[in-house]
Amino acid sequence: FPSHDNEFYLSFLMSIPIVFLAQIALPLIQKEFIITLPLLFGALISGLVGFISIKVLLEFAKKVNFFKTTLILGLIYNYYWIITCYY
Repeated sequence: FPSHDNEFYLSFLMSIPIVFLAQIALPLIQKEFIITLPLLFGALISGLVGFISIKVLLEFAKKVNFFKTTLILGLIYNYYWIITCYY
């Protein structure tokens, strides 16, 4: 039987191809892609931050109910979206 930890981890893994397409493949298609040192440094730092955030969120999800975890993260995301759209 699948566990909530596996489901939460899988949801993060599923975002990797989308992030890749948005950051790398789209500029390649538009022929605007130039590899620079800031690009490589930014990719390294964002990967590191993403890995750390996955670890922290997985530990958080183990301590609380999975439904509550996704509800809280969804509310945070929606609050951020409302703020950025209307201000």
